[in-house]
Amino acid sequence: RDGHYLRSVAYYGMKDYERAREAAFAALKCDPECRQAAALREASEEALARDGLVGAGAIAAAGLAILGAAAIAGGSRR
Repeated sequence: RDGHYLRSVAYYGMKDYERAREAAFAALKCDPECRQAAALREASEEALARDGLVGAGAIAAAGLAILGAAAIAGGSRR
């Protein structure tokens, strides 16, 4: 349990939230009552969700910029 938990802490520190989550789950399989592993699993899941939303926002902004540039280019041809 301790090895899985410490691995989870290391991955979380490196911002590898997917691996941190997996290692926390492994620690919880060994000891379902480990509050530290449960908290780290939850924090990893929140970070993954936050990063997913930030990534989706960046993709949407880039898409709008491309559409805006295409509209400007299309409008200047007239």
